Amino acid sequence: MNEYGKLYSIVYDRLWGPFSSELAHRLVKYCEEDLSVPSNANVLDICCGTGRISFVFLRYGSRVLGIDKSPDMLCRAKEINSIYVEKGMADFLEGDARCFVLDRPMDLALSVFYSLNHLENKEELSSCFGCVSRNLIDGGYFLFDLHTILGLRYWLGMGFMEDDNLTVFSGAVHLQNMNTIYMQTTGFLETKEGYYQKFKEVIRIVAFELDEVRRLLELHGFHRIYFASTNDFKNRILEPEKERTVLVVAQKSEGG
Repeated sequence: MNEYGKLYSIVYDRLWGPFSSELAHRLVKYCEEDLSVPSNANVLDICCGTGRISFVFLRYGSRVLGIDKSPDMLCRAKEINSIYVEKGMADFLEGDARCFVLDRPMDLALSVFYSLNHLENKEELSSCFGCVSRNLIDGGYFLFDLHTILGLRYWLGMGFMEDDNLTVFSGAVHLQNMNTIYMQTTGFLETKEGYYQKFKEVIRIVAFELDEVRRLLELHGFHRIYFASTNDFKNRILEPEKERTVLVVAQKSEGG
């Protein structure tokens, strides 16, 4: 999986933090109203990044454990959620989505902002599903979003963003097959002293066939699996491969 550095963690949070917060509010509402997840649930935030999703769930009363491979992302997450960390409601630990063991079962597991598209193959995806299942209560839910194979096409090409003291260039290409792209993000961030620091990250994005995603979830004890629109979680998608992105909702079976 990709692991982001210190400077990029700041850039990441600045560019996509607002989107994460808006998504989190919709997720909280959906979990409570449609999945009957209690507001004080134990929530696992897989690939938690800078902790923006966790922050909203904490505000609504959940207890949150966030795991991520990047120490710099975790440092930022602890800063953003410091009040809840001090109260013992949140913890952020270095961990790998493909292999983790928790000290208590969770009511709800989340992995959003297309984090699982950074797993390299279906074996790693299966390993992640197995870890989630083993650390989730019977009847608990696992929600994660994915780029589809169709959606990868929209990442190809060059991009440019400029915002006050931040300049970002990006480019994505296919290097192996149509299910995988590599994207390089390069830019400059102005410091408080007026200097510019350069950052560069190269990430791999892999799209999985959604029938295979369903099969692997069933293999690890999940049922009631469906694909929903990332714009409206209540809208279930019958032909998910025709969408650019999907939200996957899976419930762990009793004794799964």
